[in-house]
Amino acid sequence: MLDPSEIDDESELRPLDRDQYRKLGELGYWEDERVELLEGVVVKMSPIGLPHTRFHALLTTWLARALPRDLLVSAGGPYVASRISEPVPDIAVVREEVLRVELPKDALLIIEVSDSSLRKDRGVKARIYAGAGVRDYWVVNVKEETIEVFRDPERRRYRTITRHDRFAKVQPLLLPDIVVCLDDLLK
Repeated sequence: MLDPSEIDDESELRPLDRDQYRKLGELGYWEDERVELLEGVVVKMSPIGLPHTRFHALLTTWLARALPRDLLVSAGGPYVASRISEPVPDIAVVREEVLRVELPKDALLIIEVSDSSLRKDRGVKARIYAGAGVRDYWVVNVKEETIEVFRDPERRRYRTITRHDRFAKVQPLLLPDIVVCLDDLLK
């Protein structure tokens, strides 16, 4: 894998845009791989283990039951963040009407379930989602059983980041009638 520090001038790098990434996908280039496009780079996604799978299933089920009918849980589907980024969030809450015609580029809530990908989820993915204007981004830290809530996006960063333990009751910003408590989910 290329180390960017080995390049004298970053202008020598040629990142992929979403159209090129999709075209290569249609040609079968990523056929047996789990990948996503992050800031113009095709990145392999981390293997999914039991703790991640459990948290993902619990959160997806909870959301699917709690959401109004006009909203859907997109679990593991692509998200159009920019011309050079198409991340694959673990969970995105999107309007049903949008998924009838296009990939989502607006979400009420994005959740990354983080086990081995914590650094990426707090770093490059947070920058991408903030840059895309995602107002409510959560990182569910599987190992520590916490929810990190990122809000108030400004350019490519979040101005407000709060951390909630497993007993806290956390509400999605645009879905105030819904409350999640990890302790309730994990019982």
